[in-house]
Amino acid sequence: MRTALLILWIALVLSAIGN
Repeated sequence: MRTALLILWIALVLSAIGN
């Protein structure tokens, strides 16, 4: 499953938006 990868990607995107 790539669920962990998906969560990692979302976390990265949210971090980029937060910055």
